[in-house]
Amino acid sequence: MDELINLDGMDVLLRPMRADDAPLHQEFIARLKPDDLRFRFGSRVNEVPHSQVHRMTRVHHEREATFVAIMRAATGSCKIAGEVRVHEDIDGARAEFAIAVRSDLQRQRLGRILLQKAIAFCREPV
Repeated sequence: MDELINLDGMDVLLRPMRADDAPLHQEFIARLKPDDLRFRFGSRVNEVPHSQVHRMTRVHHEREATFVAIMRAATGSCKIAGEVRVHEDIDGARAEFAIAVRSDLQRQRLGRILLQKAIAFCREPV
């Protein structure tokens, strides 16, 4: 399910969120601008508590999926560049999603790529 894509000369790994992504995800959220946080969480958010980040990285795979876009920095460290989270209703007929792209990487097609990943997940047979 991992997928390597090239985004304007940068290699980006798309893969499911893992429990050990909590520190990377905390850093990703901390780097989002206030308006991007508001759009992602649906209300004004100053800070996302570590306990919530911990819950966000524990995905319940029966009806939920979270995919992250991982970029490797020049220093060799990995950073989350974006995420998309999908949660299907219990009957599987509807789903809601949340998407966020790092503020400095917006308008480079990453949001569209993440949305396509979420749509593909929703179309997979159960």
